Amino acid sequence: MRPDPRQRPHSSRGAALAAIHPIARAEHPLGLLWRQRLSLSNAAAVARQVGRTEDEAALRDAWYLTRDGDNPGPGGRILSAWRALSGRAALSCESWPQRLSAAFELRQDAALDEVIARATKLAQGEGTFAAAAEIAALSMNLRPDCEPLALWLADAVLAQRLKWPAPVPLIAKEVRRADLRGAPRHLEGDGAWLTALSLAYARAAASASDLYAAASHDPRHRRAKTALQGCRSHRRDPAERRRAAPVRAPRRTRRRT
Repeated sequence: MRPDPRQRPHSSRGAALAAIHPIARAEHPLGLLWRQRLSLSNAAAVARQVGRTEDEAALRDAWYLTRDGDNPGPGGRILSAWRALSGRAALSCESWPQRLSAAFELRQDAALDEVIARATKLAQGEGTFAAAAEIAALSMNLRPDCEPLALWLADAVLAQRLKWPAPVPLIAKEVRRADLRGAPRHLEGDGAWLTALSLAYARAAASASDLYAAASHDPRHRRAKTALQGCRSHRRDPAERRRAAPVRAPRRTRRRT
């Protein structure tokens, strides 16, 4: 039964994240498609927050129609940042200074360096959700000009602490902008941001779980899975295919009298 995010926000968040934990840790091909789909929906939410008009379809079209080396435009850069978040390389803290400054067109200054240094320490330390809440609050305190940076780092740090093979884009679609702008008060001991983020992660994880369930029961996914198994069987050598083939009883011939 899905947790009700309106009741006990912290326990609801924990239960919802626990529900997607096996999915997020699995090395199933569907997991990559699941992360990419979440990247698209979260990027569309960020685009709306910063005043862009592109919806999911427009962002997707711009992504696939833009050739390598071409300027994808502001919307395309947002989607690019969230697709990068869904990949394994996003867990490489060493790449964050260059990756984040390029993705969000940020000048590398002392404030950005401090945010990334703290994110790196939190990613390698103890705690899970509290680390995500702290880095988002610190990012909004030091770089309030780039709200997407706080959301990106929250998901990245959370994935590091939960030892997922790649981050799962979750929070951008569900966090309320007013709550995000009030996040710096968390550094002064205000508990409102922790509660708001708990509710947002509970909603996001429940939605992500539903998305995965729907995709795994989609007939198109079943056909793709069957085709993948067929491709694997054809890559076997002939002797192995014969061993794997079902044994059929010999046909009986009737004698003519």
